[in-house]
Amino acid sequence: MPHLLSYTALLLLWICCSAQKGGNDCGPPPRRDREELAKLPGKPSYSHGEEVVYNCRPGYIKLGRLRFQCNDGEWVQSVPHVECRKKPCGHPGDIQSGSFDIVNENEFVFGARVVYRCDDGYKMLSHTNYRDCRADGWSNDVPHCEVTKCFPVKAPENGRILMTGVQDLDQEFLFGQVLRFECSGSFKIQGSEQIFCTAHGNWSDDVPRCVEITCQEETIDHGYILNPKKLYKEGDRVHFSCSNGYKHAERSDATCTRNGWSSRLACIEIVCSQPQVENGDYHPKQSYYEYQDTIETQCEPGYQLQNRQSTSTCTETGWSPPPICIPKNCDYIRIENGQLSDTYERWKDYYFPRRVGQTVDYSCRDGFLPIKKETWGRSSCTKFGWNPEPKCFKKCDIPRLLAHGTFNVHNWQKFIEGDEISYSCEVGYDPINQQAKAVCTKNGWSPTPRCNVKKICRPAKPPNGFFTERRNQYNLNDKTSYRCQPGFTTPQGLEMGDIQCHEEGWKPEPKCITIHCDGFLLENGRLDPRKNQYQHGDVVKFSCRGNHKRVGPDSAQCYHFGWSPQPPTCKAQVDPCQPPPSISDGSISGDLKEAYEHGEKVEYKCNFGFAMTGSKLIECLDGQWTSLPLCKEEPRACEVPPNIRNGHPVSVDSDRYLHGETVAYECNERFFIVGTKEAVCLHGQWELPLCVDVAAKCRRPQNAEFVPYASLEKMFMHNNVVTYTCGSNQHKTKCVNGKWSPEPECTAFCPPPPQLPNAIDITDTRNYKSGEEISFRCQENFFLQGPQKIKCDNGKWQTPPRCLDTRCGDPPAIAHGEVNNSSQRKYLPGESVEYHCHEGFELGESSTSTCENREWSPPPTCREKSCGDPPKLDDAAYEGLIKNRYEPGDLIPFSCAPGYATEGPRNITCHKGKWSEASTCEDATCGEPPAVASADIVAGTAEVYLPDHEVHYQCHEGFEISGSPNVTCQNKEWSQPPTCVDVTCPPPPRVSNGQITTDLKQRYLPLEKVRYRCRQRFSLFGPFTIKCVNKEWTEPPRCIGIWCPIF
Repeated sequence: MPHLLSYTALLLLWICCSAQKGGNDCGPPPRRDREELAKLPGKPSYSHGEEVVYNCRPGYIKLGRLRFQCNDGEWVQSVPHVECRKKPCGHPGDIQSGSFDIVNENEFVFGARVVYRCDDGYKMLSHTNYRDCRADGWSNDVPHCEVTKCFPVKAPENGRILMTGVQDLDQEFLFGQVLRFECSGSFKIQGSEQIFCTAHGNWSDDVPRCVEITCQEETIDHGYILNPKKLYKEGDRVHFSCSNGYKHAERSDATCTRNGWSSRLACIEIVCSQPQVENGDYHPKQSYYEYQDTIETQCEPGYQLQNRQSTSTCTETGWSPPPICIPKNCDYIRIENGQLSDTYERWKDYYFPRRVGQTVDYSCRDGFLPIKKETWGRSSCTKFGWNPEPKCFKKCDIPRLLAHGTFNVHNWQKFIEGDEISYSCEVGYDPINQQAKAVCTKNGWSPTPRCNVKKICRPAKPPNGFFTERRNQYNLNDKTSYRCQPGFTTPQGLEMGDIQCHEEGWKPEPKCITIHCDGFLLENGRLDPRKNQYQHGDVVKFSCRGNHKRVGPDSAQCYHFGWSPQPPTCKAQVDPCQPPPSISDGSISGDLKEAYEHGEKVEYKCNFGFAMTGSKLIECLDGQWTSLPLCKEEPRACEVPPNIRNGHPVSVDSDRYLHGETVAYECNERFFIVGTKEAVCLHGQWELPLCVDVAAKCRRPQNAEFVPYASLEKMFMHNNVVTYTCGSNQHKTKCVNGKWSPEPECTAFCPPPPQLPNAIDITDTRNYKSGEEISFRCQENFFLQGPQKIKCDNGKWQTPPRCLDTRCGDPPAIAHGEVNNSSQRKYLPGESVEYHCHEGFELGESSTSTCENREWSPPPTCREKSCGDPPKLDDAAYEGLIKNRYEPGDLIPFSCAPGYATEGPRNITCHKGKWSEASTCEDATCGEPPAVASADIVAGTAEVYLPDHEVHYQCHEGFEISGSPNVTCQNKEWSQPPTCVDVTCPPPPRVSNGQITTDLKQRYLPLEKVRYRCRQRFSLFGPFTIKCVNKEWTEPPRCIGIWCPIF
């Protein structure tokens, strides 16, 4: 114990001493970049509170003392913010003709370097180009820069040097000085015309040479030089040509100069730009046009082509002829089926052409009217021509009678080409077209107004069928339905068919054909009965031969869709089944086995709140189980179970019960329950038991034989179970309050239920007793047509319903159109498809068809497009009123302008929204009338000669016309001109001893006369005068001498 006290005292003493001593020691002071310890060397350790002093290293200066103190093992600066800074060196000095850059630092302090460089054109003479700031100031001296010089230059041969300023050529040249060169005579510079002394002390280029002025032969793309040679001297000229489609870029010749060829030796492609056609248009439209490309020009109404040629060609000089539209003149016009007033017709050469603002009056022949439907028409001359154009339109009279109809017009109305008339038909009659309209044309009303007997269809009852509605008649396009009797079907395999009234009658024809099933063979088995063909409802039973076992149903029935269920197979060996699979929300009734034999059955039940779909029994068939039932949630629940007559529920523990849940009931005193003691909640409704005081007894039925035998008068007590026989089979039944359950019947069993196409399969493969029912449910997108339940009736199932597809198949096809993005699939009710029309057709009011009640709503129709305003015509005009809209097939006649004609049809037709191409009205005017020798045109001359224009010729005096004196302009050519035959006579014949007393001429006109006389002593025998007749003279006289006799 004393030792322990001593030890404790020593420990306390040591702690006390340590507390008095203070902080920890410090190691050596820290090393610093700019400072060093004032006293070296330092100690390895320093005590708490001890100080050290730092001095600045060379090149650094400080303000104040720099001290560090040891503070509890760490060095701390005594006076903050005191440090050594770099020593400044001041400005380093500038360099003449140069500059410097500072590196390493941003200011002139210790460690900084300035690097000098000379300006362009100067070089550094010093070996060192920098100065450093050291602890003792700047190193080195400021360097020097000297201007750069170039060596002297000699003038080229046949040339001289031009320079600014006075300087000897044999001296060095300074940086930047420029020398210019010039050649003499017929020489030119080859190289640079001027050079300068560069910053590197050399010349910018070599001294040029003076070479003789020549030009080289050049290769010309798309062209060639005429009379080429290899070398050309100054002043020589060349000529060149371009290939077809190309032209000279500048000129067709060039001269050799000291600068080369005076103009480019090049050929460029001939192109034409888009023409600017005022008051007209052209096609085709392109950004540019190549050589020989053509365009067609059309002038606006009131304008015509200046050269009367609509085609212009791209040439070297541009468009030829130029496409120019000029205003039309108001010239004389011939009016088909009419004429101008007498004054204008008689003096047309005087009155035409008319000036703008002047008018003409015209009238029409019988059966034709002007556009305003008045007796006289008037047209004014405008800058666009005659307005309105003088025309006579065909007049259409209102028909006096329309059988079974009336016209919607007034008696005072007048109709001309293009006008429409409407009419109405009596009940039972339809107009010839849907619009009940006719149009006035050159050939009268089109189509001819007519009321036809309305087409009707009568409900002719099809054999083995009947119409679903009672009507005496149906109008055209009406729809109805018919239904076939049991055992018969429509040609489409349906119980009911849809038909429509057409012009030819009902389409499709209503028919009900017999339902039958073809016979078949069962390998290793028998059919009873055996037939080649079975009727609707027939049942056939199956059995297997020998040791073969049946896999499948023991019977099948003939339905509208064929045999159901499918016939079995007869196998020599069958396989057992594995334990049946489990189902969702349900379980298997009873215990499971390791294996099940062929034909064994297993029963399923659903959990509470779930209802079973399908048969609760499945059967092992040759190693495979039949289809499993489904347990689907039943949302409908039952409320608190009610009291029943003479009874009440017991153990009610909830106010809501799920489907399948049960509640026990008990009867009041002196009453007992008939049947089950529990009420079951089924689909939201309670199935309740019955409490009776005295249960009714059951009488033996007449159609069953009981075992042991019982008379018909014997009564059986409630809950008695008895056995009865049907043929060789025995069955049991129970008496329940006066009724047998099940009812004993010795009737044939029905085959397993039919598997309806498109229905949820009924997987129950058992045979059903007479009176039992089955119900059907269709698959998604199908609906039930017919009874939901059918009953087994004496070995045959009643006619089952049909599951009809609520969807629609392929959309209906339409004329001149089709469905957008059509796909071969089914369409749900309410789905629509959209159509588009082929080119030239357009949709009506709707563009869609919708799937409704398994059928498509009436699809849209593609009607042929109507036409708008007719196209502009060259040298032609339309006849009749021009409308804004024309129906397909409408014709618009036109006539060529005066001086133009066409060999094609003179109308255009509206077809698929476009107008047919109009025949071209070509210039049919004639040129100048042919010249006829010795004749003049005395009548009919004009500036323009229109078709049928006539000119009249007259022969000169002394000439007689041969042929018609008139020639006519026809098809751009003149008819055969006449000839002028010379009918003058030559000089008259000489008469011996006679002379002509009239003046002699070379030619004499017809009937012209000359007179003769005889010389002296001669006497004239014959006429004194002769006459020119038919180019010959009449018989001349004779001069006979007179001799007197000598006596």
